[in-house]
Amino acid sequence: MDYSQRFRENLDATLDALPYFSIILFVMSVKIKEHLPECPWMTCFLAMLGIHVLQILFGVTVYSIPKKDSLFFAIVVLAGIILIPVLCLHWMRV
Repeated sequence: MDYSQRFRENLDATLDALPYFSIILFVMSVKIKEHLPECPWMTCFLAMLGIHVLQILFGVTVYSIPKKDSLFFAIVVLAGIILIPVLCLHWMRV
């Protein structure tokens, strides 16, 4: 099995579970709107949608890499989960 097959299988599995996590998108949009009242609702929603898409693609990409039994991959995934929203929120404040 090569990388592209693993990536497709992992992405399909992630997208199958996505409807269960879709409520998080709306809850986070409300929270962002509370912290940034000057931003329109659509901007908050699109920011959260973009964050989730980037996190899904980043996580599936890293998870599909073989030989991920080191601490490095755990740090990379954690950094992606934390840095992507932080950078997006920083962009929204500017």
